[in-house]
Amino acid sequence: MVTSSTTGGERKEINGLRKSKKELKICSRRFIKDIKQTIELPEEIHALIESDPFLKLVVERIIREDVVSYVLSILTMDKLTEDSKLTEEDIIRMDEEIKKEIRRRIEDEINRWYQ
Repeated sequence: MVTSSTTGGERKEINGLRKSKKELKICSRRFIKDIKQTIELPEEIHALIESDPFLKLVVERIIREDVVSYVLSILTMDKLTEDSKLTEEDIIRMDEEIKKEIRRRIEDEINRWYQ
């Protein structure tokens, strides 16, 4: 179920344009416990979603699937790295070495084009 509301009296002026803060409340009852989340949307998007019941259902499904996918990917990454002995410094060092090698390969390829 998707419901929406306007927060009471909150208005922002950005670049001379007054905008109301609109919220879309997302409720998911597919899980063991109800999860309720509010997201902020531009007023125009909020109006479009409110005007079309089918669009509300699509938005709800997309948000639910994206949240589930995101949480599962984080849990997967945590599981894959739980036994890792790498420190944050090791990862930063490896990242720098990889980027240097990528840059070297790109520069070599560019130099080959100009020879």
